[in-house]
Amino acid sequence: MPMAASVPITVAKMVEITAMINVLASDDKITSLVNIFLYQSNVKPVQSARDLEELNEKTINTAIGAYRKAMITPR
Repeated sequence: MPMAASVPITVAKMVEITAMINVLASDDKITSLVNIFLYQSNVKPVQSARDLEELNEKTINTAIGAYRKAMITPR
């Protein structure tokens, strides 16, 4: 059983730990928000080669589909 003198110390430690966790969590959120803002503020964010290849594939598929639809003769 805790002694009466040790209870305030335990409570103070818990308050300190909780405050530290809150500060660290808010720091991570702020860092994340800054990174999001910096990325979204670019007019043209950097895209990887993989993203560009995927965009190119979609363009080709769309062009082929449009060509096929144009070549079908109505009955």
